[in-house]
Amino acid sequence: MPSLAWIVAVVVAIGAGFALLALTSPDAAAAASRGPRLEGSIDLVEGTPGSVRVAGWALDPLGSGGVGVAVAVDRSWTLVPAQNLRPDIWRFFPRSGPFHGFDVRLAASPGPHLVCVVAAGGRLPQRPLGCRLVSAGPPPVGVIDTAEVLAADEVTLSGWALFPAATDAVELKATVDGSVAATAVAATSRPDLAAVFPAAGADHGFRLAVPAAPGRHEICVTASVAGGAALHRLDCRTVDVPVTQPRGSLDSVRIDGADLVVEGWADDPDTAGSIDVRVTASRDQVGDPAVTVTVADRPRPDVAAFLGVDARRGYSARITGVAAGTRTFCAVAVNQHLGNDRIVGCRTVNVADSRPVGSLDTISPVPGGVRVRGWFADPDTRAPVTVVVTVDGSPHSVPATGSRPDVAGAYPAFGDAVGFDVTIDGLANGVHDVCVSAPDVVAGAGLVGTRVLPCGGVVSTSTYSVATTGAVASGGTVGPPPGNPLTRIDRDAGVTAMLRDGSTLWLFGDSMERAGDGSLRYFINNTAAWAPPGSAGVTLDAVVGGQPVQFASPTDAFPTCTRPTDTRAMWPTSAVVIADGPVDRVLVYLTNICMGRGQPTEAHGVALAEWVYEPGSGGNGQPIVATVLNQRLFSDFHEAEAAVIGTDGRIYAYACDGPEQGGWPTEYGPCTISRVAPSDAAVAASYRYWNGSAWVAGKSSAAPVVMPDGRDGVTNLPPGGVNVVHDATSGLYVMGYSPWPGYTNQMALRFATAPQGPFSAPLVLSVADCNDTAGGTRYLCYAAGVQPRFSQPGRLGVGWYDQLVAITPLRGAYTAGSVPLEIVRW
Repeated sequence: MPSLAWIVAVVVAIGAGFALLALTSPDAAAAASRGPRLEGSIDLVEGTPGSVRVAGWALDPLGSGGVGVAVAVDRSWTLVPAQNLRPDIWRFFPRSGPFHGFDVRLAASPGPHLVCVVAAGGRLPQRPLGCRLVSAGPPPVGVIDTAEVLAADEVTLSGWALFPAATDAVELKATVDGSVAATAVAATSRPDLAAVFPAAGADHGFRLAVPAAPGRHEICVTASVAGGAALHRLDCRTVDVPVTQPRGSLDSVRIDGADLVVEGWADDPDTAGSIDVRVTASRDQVGDPAVTVTVADRPRPDVAAFLGVDARRGYSARITGVAAGTRTFCAVAVNQHLGNDRIVGCRTVNVADSRPVGSLDTISPVPGGVRVRGWFADPDTRAPVTVVVTVDGSPHSVPATGSRPDVAGAYPAFGDAVGFDVTIDGLANGVHDVCVSAPDVVAGAGLVGTRVLPCGGVVSTSTYSVATTGAVASGGTVGPPPGNPLTRIDRDAGVTAMLRDGSTLWLFGDSMERAGDGSLRYFINNTAAWAPPGSAGVTLDAVVGGQPVQFASPTDAFPTCTRPTDTRAMWPTSAVVIADGPVDRVLVYLTNICMGRGQPTEAHGVALAEWVYEPGSGGNGQPIVATVLNQRLFSDFHEAEAAVIGTDGRIYAYACDGPEQGGWPTEYGPCTISRVAPSDAAVAASYRYWNGSAWVAGKSSAAPVVMPDGRDGVTNLPPGGVNVVHDATSGLYVMGYSPWPGYTNQMALRFATAPQGPFSAPLVLSVADCNDTAGGTRYLCYAAGVQPRFSQPGRLGVGWYDQLVAITPLRGAYTAGSVPLEIVRW
């Protein structure tokens, strides 16, 4: 006999309008099922808070797809596909595949419910799988306790939500005017709830931020029931969201003389006063755009009438130093109180330049003065330009009317009467600044005003004079060629040793590479690379395991670090090359360093290492590894910061005192010098120090090397990182370094006729592209020095480490170049 449950199922199904399925009793179905039929099973029917869950499987044994189930909860039917993975069923019906499961939650009111399931689809008739009686638990309940505007365009809701008869956390959706805007889970501690709903427990509080535009909104919190298939509204609030974000406009960008002026208005509803506006201007350099900050406090009655605010809402930002070309300007209103900074407008402008153009070709020493030559022309007129040559602040005007056929050939529109040549007499020995500028003759379209060139200088003594235009030209970064695994390497210091065959040994302090996310791929202290003759800036590095090779490894004699977890490192400071029969012996001085993550470095004296090179053998891709001759050559880490081979074949080593972690200019110095025979370089006792008249034992007897102050009156002694080379052409010793504070966009040059000095006052030069920002952080240059491999007739090779040459990933690089230099011996 059919069971009572089955009879009830048939009656309910027919009552629900499913008589077309021709449901019959199991006995009748068995009699009619001699052939294939839809197969299936109800594996699970359970009541949950606010819903019922039904799971099982259904399939067509002939292998056709499209089989699903119709699930009835009382008189409400839902079609559900049977396509969940059920490998346990697949083995009995291999032709049908493994995806025939179903698992569904359906909304249901609290209390008992009749749940029936019918398999349907495929090529076979529908088949009832059965019915079950099940009770659903009570739906979730909850309350919004507070609805507050704590941030711009956002409402913060706090409250609670729970199932009265279960400890399960309620999944919430917050809606704004009926649209879902945020989700959360009510799972924070609310001890007050446990007393009212003991079966639910205490962990059912919530706090969520709901985005909402300014205006009045109905904000509701709903609970997900039936596995997310339905939402159950818990509570609602009507909230007025105020306007809090700053607003404004960039109205215009105009040229005013040599500057750009950006104007507009800005207002923040959160404050009655004026706000700041940050104006950015794109640049050609790597890094952030140039930034100018102004205040929106100029009268704008039109804005006052429109917004109903104080009229002091206009801004006018003057942008200086903008180069010609396509530039993008953006204005950002700086937020007050609630909200965020907001871009209120951008404009892209093609900036023309009608100022005079020209060149400072040479600055040449003459007895008692300086000769300055070059050319200038105004693109808006053939009238001559009056050039102003300023020496130590004193101007001297000269017309640019001299014959320059070379300029006429390159710029026919200017003609050839554009040259200037002036000699300034009456200069005492010492250092003098020489600057050249050219005022506009006719104001044309675009930038107008005075063209100012980088300043040069001259330093004179009774025996020699040195002059430079100050235009430091970059020759590019030093590194491997394209295709090398180390192409994106970042390494500083840049100590060089010039080998006899014309090749170059490069020694670097720290070498590293960053991944795209900024993380370190490797970090190795003191590495070396070889560059072939004629290509001093192209290093053919050894690569082991995707990394460079360490040059000198600390020995067991390395001094003890005060922090046991520190890394023992060695930084190269100077190097000399000794021709020893068929080989070159490269002696390298290195500072012993203890490095700890997030800790200041500790210097522990100076080591000496040696690398032997056979000229002509090349170093293409070969590991360059030194032998440490003396790990503790000097206890003072300042020793041998610079070293040079004198004309007598001895090593001359310089030490410039100063605080290890940086200090004021007056805290640096003095500098002292010692000398030693190359064969005794590894023996500290063999070094002899200059006491002002003779070479004596013991540093305590050393006299300061004479190094006069610069034009600004600052001592300008090397704050770290200095080198000295001998210029064979002029016979002078040239010292190069980054002046105080060490991280700078300048480099200093001093000169002497003997390694022990006296040295001249410094010529301080500006280095382009050494003052950038990225992500709000300022990046400069350091470790400037003389690089003879990059010298040419009339130009001195120089180099420096640039902290920022690329953004993605952020990377610095050692850069080499040259500067015009004219030396005259008297």
